[in-house]
Amino acid sequence: MIKLIEDTLKTDGKWSRKSLTCFACLIFAMAYSGYGLIEEKEVKEFVVIAFLSVATGSLGLSSWEKKNLK
Repeated sequence: MIKLIEDTLKTDGKWSRKSLTCFACLIFAMAYSGYGLIEEKEVKEFVVIAFLSVATGSLGLSSWEKKNLK
């Protein structure tokens, strides 16, 4: 499990800001959606879409960086 985390969130042995941003945005989008379901509150879809967009962009940049650095 630790190797999976290190391979996913680290670049050249250092914590990657892009990967950490992606991870945090995914967690926040899921937590916000879950809160809306559990508490029966209105969930603004643009908030979820914005965080998922940031996560997707960060993941794409991180993957592109890993591919082009080697």
